[in-house]
Amino acid sequence: MSRPKGSQNRKTIAKRVAQARVEMHINGKRRSITTEEAIYRVLLGASTKGNRQAFEFLEKLAAKSGSAEIQIVETFQRSVLSQEEWQQLAQRSIRAREILDARSLERQSAIDDLQKSEH
Repeated sequence: MSRPKGSQNRKTIAKRVAQARVEMHINGKRRSITTEEAIYRVLLGASTKGNRQAFEFLEKLAAKSGSAEIQIVETFQRSVLSQEEWQQLAQRSIRAREILDARSLERQSAIDDLQKSEH
C-alpha cells in the first residue's frame, strides 16, 4: 500500500518538525530554538531530576549522533551517578559505539565492493 500522491514520508515529516522553531525560556530569557534542541533540553532536565527513562533515551540519542551530545551525557553521568552506575553505563555506551562503528565499516565495505564490481 502506498501513500497518497503529494504526501510526505515519515522521515521528511520528522526532519521538518525537528527543524521547526519553538519559543523556550532559557536562563530567564525567551529564546527561539529548534524543536530538536528543545527535546534535548527537556530530556536533560528530566534526567537531572532522576528520570531514568529520559536519561536512557538521551543516552541512545547521543550514541547515534555526534561527540558533543556524548560529552553532555558523560558529564551528567559523572555528576549524578554512583561510580558503579557510571561504569555500567560507560560499558553500555562503549558497546553501542562499537556496534555503530562496525555497522559503518560494513556499509563502507559493501559500497567499496559495489564500486569495484561496477568498474
